[in-house]
Amino acid sequence: MNGTNLFTGANAYGNYSSGVFVSINNGTSWLQMNAGLEDTNVFALAIVGPYLFAGTNNGVWRRSIAEMIGSAGVGTKPTTDYRLSTYPNPFTDKTTITLSPSESGVVELSVVNLLGQEVARVFEGELSAGEHSFTWDASGLPDGMYECVVRMNGRAQELPIVLAR
Repeated sequence: MNGTNLFTGANAYGNYSSGVFVSINNGTSWLQMNAGLEDTNVFALAIVGPYLFAGTNNGVWRRSIAEMIGSAGVGTKPTTDYRLSTYPNPFTDKTTITLSPSESGVVELSVVNLLGQEVARVFEGELSAGEHSFTWDASGLPDGMYECVVRMNGRAQELPIVLAR
């Protein structure tokens, strides 16, 4: 469970479907989410940071929770109400993160490592519509791949960024 979002895994049984399922309305309805899943027999699920992991006979499948929730809500609202970019990317110590929401709202802008652990909270608070820039200083962190994550209006977007000195 992640907020009002529920996840379950199922194995093929009779006429029942198998794979990973998500509900964005506390279990009232379910949508199958098997894109990229080789073996639809799911034996274990785990949420680690921003990812859902499913254990199958063929290994482990990983998918962004934000992507799954956005896909489950197709037809209701756009996945995001903002543009997110970074420059430069890759970067050596500092990068500028630009966020352009189409309307005002509460924003949480953070950077996570590939394990989904938050390494920096860049901004948290109310933003007006329009372009806003933030500088993230990654001094003291190891080189590697990170993800810039923005949450706004109940949706999230991730953008890969690379720290390379």
